[in-house]
Amino acid sequence: WTSPAMCAAMDHYFKVCHAEEEIEHLNVEIHHIITYLHDEDCYMKACITQLQIDHLPLTYQAQHYYNVQARFTSHHLCLLAKISGLHGFMGTILPGKSMKTNPGGSTGEPATVIP
Repeated sequence: WTSPAMCAAMDHYFKVCHAEEEIEHLNVEIHHIITYLHDEDCYMKACITQLQIDHLPLTYQAQHYYNVQARFTSHHLCLLAKISGLHGFMGTILPGKSMKTNPGGSTGEPATVIP
């Protein structure tokens, strides 16, 4: 610790260790994001299908929201696919199985309530 070169070497070592830990966390987080985006897409499609039966004006609004959301989803999926090609990526870009299956959860059966 007494010489600046040793201090810089130790700083560099710990930054590399932290970067490796961060890559491991990101591999998991990317998988979670992809799963969420997939589940949300399926949920919105199911909501729109339910609304088409009972309430066409609300269906239009939900479809409009879905169209906007779909543009951002496709953009994010494209960026995540690029990230998956980076050196050190050990995760997967396939959607997983969500644990949120309760009513209102992203994989639960939608229960649309028309006001």
